[in-house]
Amino acid sequence: MHKQDLSKQKALELLPYVVDGEASADDSRAFYDYIESDAEVKQIFESQLRIKDLIQNRCRKSKAPDYLKSRIIRMLDEENLYNTDTNLDIDTHIPIKNEIDNSSSEITAGSKPGKINTIYRTAIAIAAVFILSILTIEILERISPTLQSTMSIEEFALSHFNNSDGQISFAGFQPGSLNEAHQVLVEEYNFDIDMPAIDGAEITQVIYTDFVPDYKTPVLEYHHTGSGEYIYIFAFKIDSLKQYQHLVRDPEAVEKCKSYNDFHIKEIENIHVVSWKWGDNWYAAVSNHNGYDLAAIVAPNHNW
Repeated sequence: MHKQDLSKQKALELLPYVVDGEASADDSRAFYDYIESDAEVKQIFESQLRIKDLIQNRCRKSKAPDYLKSRIIRMLDEENLYNTDTNLDIDTHIPIKNEIDNSSSEITAGSKPGKINTIYRTAIAIAAVFILSILTIEILERISPTLQSTMSIEEFALSHFNNSDGQISFAGFQPGSLNEAHQVLVEEYNFDIDMPAIDGAEITQVIYTDFVPDYKTPVLEYHHTGSGEYIYIFAFKIDSLKQYQHLVRDPEAVEKCKSYNDFHIKEIENIHVVSWKWGDNWYAAVSNHNGYDLAAIVAPNHNW
């Protein structure tokens, strides 16, 4: 499949399969080629990746409870799937795999394979309906507080970084210097900040995008020459965070970061997220660097 053969509708149809890693290699290549020229589909794709990552990290796997298995058996009984009427031999016991807990059980069945297949498929279908119902309720219970109450800036910064395998791919502009990046942020987005200067690194991209749905903020991408690593700094206007109450700063970081020289390092999933406050703005940096090493090479650039 070639890029020119992929329509927007087809890309949207492929999107969930690419998110779940179920698309073919050709379809995946065509999809990734397509979204490079369709920012809307790309944003939907990256948003679904973040949601998937959030669910995987916040929702633990649990064994199906006994009451669920019992209810499935009762429903099978009600559907007469265990009846011993015409052409059924009650002395014949056929073991089938119980898909709920991977154990084996026996049911009474006749010699007709079609009947056995019907029982098997029906049992699995019933189990699937109940399991999906339970998972849906559990996911809503676990995710709703996160999406509807508060979300940690530091955790979501890390989520963006992890979902991109260490290189965030949102479309942005490539400034020639920190001064140019600052000028564009002020003129295009009315976003005036102290631009971070990182010793041994150059700014390579400025991205103004959704940090979470309905909340846009700049992302500054730097390339550190010595390590070959990318560093991403998310910048926030503190006043906007007060208005958008779903986003919160790490309380320990808020308590610690009072002056321009204060940094807070939070370890999440073995990666350091560095936070600090300059003036009326808040920053969160994430990379594969040790957080203390990164904090030591970050300073405000006042050369514009």
